[in-house]
Amino acid sequence: GSVLLPEAFKEAGKEADSKEADSKEAGKEADSKDVAEKKVRELQPIIVTMLKQCEWEEACEQQCQMVRLTAESESGCDEVTADALDLLGLIHESMLEWRKASTIHRHALGIRISTLGSTHTNTIHSMARLGACLDQVDETKGKTECLLLAANYLHEKYVWIGMNKNLHTRASGLRLRSDLSTMYMRRGEHEKAAKAKIFSSSG
Repeated sequence: GSVLLPEAFKEAGKEADSKEADSKEAGKEADSKDVAEKKVRELQPIIVTMLKQCEWEEACEQQCQMVRLTAESESGCDEVTADALDLLGLIHESMLEWRKASTIHRHALGIRISTLGSTHTNTIHSMARLGACLDQVDETKGKTECLLLAANYLHEKYVWIGMNKNLHTRASGLRLRSDLSTMYMRRGEHEKAAKAKIFSSSG
């Protein structure tokens, strides 16, 4: 038995070293997340100022960095990252870069469906933005209409059952109906466009 004792000590030592290494690695990861979160807090007011001044290219560059930082500071597949992606998509919309915007909104939508489900209000927002961007690049007309109709239906469902009737929600509903109406007008389907406008003005 005494012959095996040194080996047992060696194994115990290896295990202790392994645990210490894991602990150091976890500490480094935590420090990295803290640094990323600090940078996120510093960037936010800078980006807001750029957006107010319509400095789209500068804001786009900074928001790209924001997306990377939120992915580092969080799990990389959460609502914070989806928010950052959606804002980046909106910046590309402002620059009329619809293909880039649609790619970004599609990614945000995927995150939100996987983390929040398909009927959450934030998922509906991403769904609508993707639909509106796809409409601008004249891609997959059937999919575009489905996205916008689904977003409008799900949004109105929330309002109908009284879950959320504040001004922000109503404004979001008007934006969704406007996107739907614009899509139909671009296609020359004026009757459908008119119905969408009537519905939004009465909501």
